[in-house]
Amino acid sequence: MNLSSTLVNLASQAEPAIIMIQGIAGLIALFLFAGGLTDIWSAGNANSQKFLAGGQRSSISAAVVQLFIAILFLAVADLQLIGMASRSLTGTYAASRMTSSSFSYARGPTGSNSTELAVFAIIALLQVIGIIAFMKGLFVINGKVKGTSQSGYGTGLCFLIGGLGCWNSIYVAHIFNNTLGFNIFGLFGLSSSP
Repeated sequence: MNLSSTLVNLASQAEPAIIMIQGIAGLIALFLFAGGLTDIWSAGNANSQKFLAGGQRSSISAAVVQLFIAILFLAVADLQLIGMASRSLTGTYAASRMTSSSFSYARGPTGSNSTELAVFAIIALLQVIGIIAFMKGLFVINGKVKGTSQSGYGTGLCFLIGGLGCWNSIYVAHIFNNTLGFNIFGLFGLSSSP
């Protein structure tokens, strides 16, 4: 078993992994929305601290930001936020994930077919990393607003932009090629992008 077939086998699980991450993002949205509503109630009710665990004070502004982050997680759950942010950053609407049909091939790929499959596999794995990094960026921003995170807004923004870069890695490869003259796909023996 060579590296190419290992990558293809691993990346064939990328689509179900992204679908699972989308479902988790929906559950996180529900959790953050309930937490935001609880924070609004807690900030408006002076006697609420005895009903809630922990000594953290709630504020309306942090609760509103948490509700907004919950809405963003809900948009991540159906990849609409990824697509809109990708269009804003890159000009292309990349709200689609690599599908398993990209990895279908006859037994024993050889030559450029095997190389193209390996590149598709790397792109699919980068999409999994990208959506996780994007969600971490949203968590960092939410934690900074609530005062529970030691990371800053810049860290959250870097995770957001890095996640979009991983999700739309073909565009980033074109930027490297057009700006620096470094053809990333040439490393794999491909003359152009997949």
